[in-house]
Amino acid sequence: TTTAVAASASSLNTDKLNFDKSLSFESLKRVVGEWNFHEGTKTGDALSRIPEGTEVVVTKEMELPAGVVALLPSSVKLICEAGTGYNNIDCEAAKQRGITVCNVPEYSSDA
Repeated sequence: TTTAVAASASSLNTDKLNFDKSLSFESLKRVVGEWNFHEGTKTGDALSRIPEGTEVVVTKEMELPAGVVALLPSSVKLICEAGTGYNNIDCEAAKQRGITVCNVPEYSSDA
């Protein structure tokens, strides 16, 4: 049996993560109570795609400035950039909200 590790997660710009449509997100869906996947997300669309109750936000090559981070639902505990950098996320604003920010520094080390 697989136990859910987070109640809810939202992925933004999933199309940039799965650009060739070869990834399956089925494993993620099994370990997270509810996972919403959104393609083509612009910064201005982010808040409407992250409902209250979302604990984890996964982004790909998307700016999350202080103004957006400040308005994230209070349930958000983690923002993960699905890439090597997180300079597009206002880490100070996240820190002020108690939100952890991480990245995936070696995701393309075989490239």
